[in-house]
Amino acid sequence: MTVLFAGMTPDQQAQIFWRFSWPAAAFLLALFAIPLSASNPRAGRSLNIIIAALVFILYLNAISVVQTWIEQGKFGYMTGLFLLHGFVAMLCALFFIRRVYMMRWLPVWCSPWYWRRRLISSKEN
Repeated sequence: MTVLFAGMTPDQQAQIFWRFSWPAAAFLLALFAIPLSASNPRAGRSLNIIIAALVFILYLNAISVVQTWIEQGKFGYMTGLFLLHGFVAMLCALFFIRRVYMMRWLPVWCSPWYWRRRLISSKEN
């Protein structure tokens, strides 16, 4: 590892990024699994599994893409680490906030059932 830090060519920076990304990805994906594992007993769990699979696939592909960009010299390894893993950490925090406060993804007024109930109640009055 000290050899990689000694010379900072784009290939060495990409290798540093690659070596730091996997432990960070494992930690963030483990944190991400916590809010996805909780579900309403009356609701299905298939959506959480689909979201988890998509996040896993997109995250690991993003690691490869950012590593390639670092090899090409588009930006440094620290920028790649903070941008990619920071974005996933913020997404994880969003899912934790949603889980703790049991918020809906969309407001109630965006639901067609809300407008249907409102229309029916206005006709009755």
